[in-house]
Amino acid sequence: MALVGCGSQESAENTQVNAINFSYTIDTVRVDAGDDFVHLGNQQPRFALSSDKKLLYNFDLNTSKLEIIDLDRLTLKEAITIEKDGPTGIGFNYWSVFNVSNQGDLFLGEGKYIQRLNAEQDQLTKYFFHSDSLKVDTLSKDEKINLQGEVSADGKFYFGTYGKQGDWDSETGLAIVNLQTKELQKIPLKIYEEIKQFNLYLQAANGNITSAAEEQVYVMRNGNQLLISSSAINELYLYNLEKGTTEKKTFHSSLTPDSKKADYKNHIESRDEFSSLQLEKMKDVNFGMFLFDDHNNTYWRYTVQLDRISENQPIFNSYLTIFDKDFNQIHEEKMDYPISLSYSFFKDGSLYSYINLEDELSFIRIKPTYE
Repeated sequence: MALVGCGSQESAENTQVNAINFSYTIDTVRVDAGDDFVHLGNQQPRFALSSDKKLLYNFDLNTSKLEIIDLDRLTLKEAITIEKDGPTGIGFNYWSVFNVSNQGDLFLGEGKYIQRLNAEQDQLTKYFFHSDSLKVDTLSKDEKINLQGEVSADGKFYFGTYGKQGDWDSETGLAIVNLQTKELQKIPLKIYEEIKQFNLYLQAANGNITSAAEEQVYVMRNGNQLLISSSAINELYLYNLEKGTTEKKTFHSSLTPDSKKADYKNHIESRDEFSSLQLEKMKDVNFGMFLFDDHNNTYWRYTVQLDRISENQPIFNSYLTIFDKDFNQIHEEKMDYPISLSYSFFKDGSLYSYINLEDELSFIRIKPTYE
């Protein structure tokens, strides 16, 4: 992948064309861990999927075990203990970056650096993203690379974001770093500025931000393209890694709003008012990330919107939008079952979505049929 300059173009609104007949079957499958168990914890686990989609990796911070799940057999294949101490120890941090390369190298990253532990666990390499250690594009003194992205399957590139240091809504665009040459490519994107109007901040009297409710930006790589979308707006940015071009596509839904509401102030000093606005935000539409079905050459995206509150629990309506390989919208429907925007991926033409069933790693599996 070459690091090249970027251009941009706007596209017209994309409404539904070439509608299809669509049906699906749904079941739930569990991973058999034998006499062991997969450590899921209380929060959303950090998974990493192999490029051939045969293996799923789970790294448990407490036990420092890299758990390897065989997705063909739905079994726990192996649990490898990763040392925290010593010259090749990974330390005790919470890792916001977690990937495993095709060569079996483990990549872990946090606020200051990314480190690579080779498969034999006898070589540890750290990559620091300081302004004086990067070339081609440069970081200004008040800019930083945010380590909440991912490393490519070949272990050569890091895909993340960059923006101002210290700011809550700091992201300005994408950052691609060649880990071997330390070449940085900065890709400014309007989407980061567009979503700021939907963010909420609780601000103390001294001006410091004490709490926030921010929109998400999703970045998904498929071949030579990066797909960038948000939880707030029914649109998509496409960045071509080979050509260095950016294209924006806007879509229209007949079932949900095409954007969240932005009719409130962003910085609030009253905690009660902040909590009230958070509740209003929860009622609004929420777009999920794009998922690619390489078996059927389609993209899926889930959307949820609050239907009602029942016994102090939110009940959401769930919607599915399907796009063809060129991002023409070909199907949209309200789903009959509740969905979550949890970790999901396609394998062999079926969508796997993570759920925790009685502390066992499980997946809701949806198999589509197109006519």
